[in-house]
Amino acid sequence: MATALIAFRADASLEIGSGHVVRCLTLAKALRAAGAECLFLTRDLEGNLCDRIRSEGFTCHLLPAPMAGVEPTVGPAHARWAKVSWEQDAQECQLALKDRAVDWLVVDHYAFDRNWQSALRPYVGQVMVWDDLADRAHDCDVLLDQNLGTKSEDYDPLLSDEVKRLIGPKYAQLRPEFAAQRAEALVSRSDRSLKRILIAMGGVDQHNATGQILEALESWHNASSLEVSVVLGGQAPHLEALAKKADSFQFALEIATDVTDMGHRMVEADLAIGAVGGTTWERCALGLPTLMLTIAANQIPAAHALGQTGAAILLGDETSEHWQEALINALDHLSAPDALSQMSEVAAGISDGDGTARLVRELLQAEVSLRPATQEDARRVWEWRREGGANRYYRSQQEPPYPDHWNWFQRALRSQTMRFWVVQQGALPLGYVRLDLTDADRAFVSLCLAEDARGRGIGLSGLVLAEAIASDLKLTYLDAEIHPDNHASARVFEKAGYAQTGENEGFNVYQRKVQART
Repeated sequence: MATALIAFRADASLEIGSGHVVRCLTLAKALRAAGAECLFLTRDLEGNLCDRIRSEGFTCHLLPAPMAGVEPTVGPAHARWAKVSWEQDAQECQLALKDRAVDWLVVDHYAFDRNWQSALRPYVGQVMVWDDLADRAHDCDVLLDQNLGTKSEDYDPLLSDEVKRLIGPKYAQLRPEFAAQRAEALVSRSDRSLKRILIAMGGVDQHNATGQILEALESWHNASSLEVSVVLGGQAPHLEALAKKADSFQFALEIATDVTDMGHRMVEADLAIGAVGGTTWERCALGLPTLMLTIAANQIPAAHALGQTGAAILLGDETSEHWQEALINALDHLSAPDALSQMSEVAAGISDGDGTARLVRELLQAEVSLRPATQEDARRVWEWRREGGANRYYRSQQEPPYPDHWNWFQRALRSQTMRFWVVQQGALPLGYVRLDLTDADRAFVSLCLAEDARGRGIGLSGLVLAEAIASDLKLTYLDAEIHPDNHASARVFEKAGYAQTGENEGFNVYQRKVQART
């Protein structure tokens, strides 16, 4: 198969911020790891990230700087963010792409709508739009809106019926480090007290919300016990002023820029104070309780939706009155026993860190495969067994608390009689197949899939691949027990060649003779 070529159109600037380009970079790196080639089209604006894009190893076509004092006056609500008319932008992008066989164009820009997208249609195979606002019509094949609270029907007036809609935080684009650290991070959240605070108000933080937060923390009665870490972009306009005041606070303060270890910093933190954006879902994936302060109007709906779940506390907008008082009250509340752990558990259910792999699967053709399970899969296995009431079909229907499951899972990985494989499509984990060796020539096989992977042939592929492994292990028979009401599972095993041979303590017994590899 020819290498897929993916083009991204996104901008960063002091006005726009860095989030759109950063999340596109996350997706681009995952696509590259899956074998695709990626390139970027970005405008030469103050605060652009072209150098960073190139430093990550991607081609970056820098569109010409706009004329000073000239901004578009018609178009979507954020049309002026482009700094040129949509017609000019489209023409410049057409020139950049006209000699390339682009399979997908990913557009992550609030300034463009159906008009711009239609103008690029003849130059690309398919179009994916990354939106958060649902405020303008689109001409695309796939639309992604990763916000909590957004519904598919919000886009009914804006999209044709044929457009595939990927809605909700399950599609949040997170770097691999967040999925990798999730399982262990959530174990550590079960017993935390309020000590380490991470402040991340975006890479730019144009109005210095960070400084205001630090001043508010200084007035908390227990401020001297805190360890505070601030993360900003290297071009943040208030960085120098913050650094000069760093030693004046009674709490320990670190100011870090352009960090590459954000996942580790979130794992170490007991509480985050941040804006609503891409880092929102990173915090959720790692179960990090959060106090939210909105810094733009488009953040407000997602902030309210997240606050209503109990995964975070909304303090208000940076321009509103009394959010500092709300901050102090929230710190007092979260100092109570179990308050942090309860918020953490709710947050962890919002985003699982696998959204990037889900999107890569949508854009590229991916095969089903098996890989050995690792400790990073502990949380996934615990969640898969609970999703959609799957545990009602198990002998033991009471799932243990997650810390207990974590300990069991570590023992299972070291076991000499148990073999665990994760079923995945591309890089997306979708379930597990487990073999318990019961005799020299036979094993008990069990299969569990994520809820959104059921009924799609994934389980059958997993069983077929597991049989090949069983053949390598010199096994002769595979046995399975299936609850009599679990008709879907029975059909999958029967399609894989298992035949019912009897009954054992209320469960139907199935068996298959292992076929040697040819």
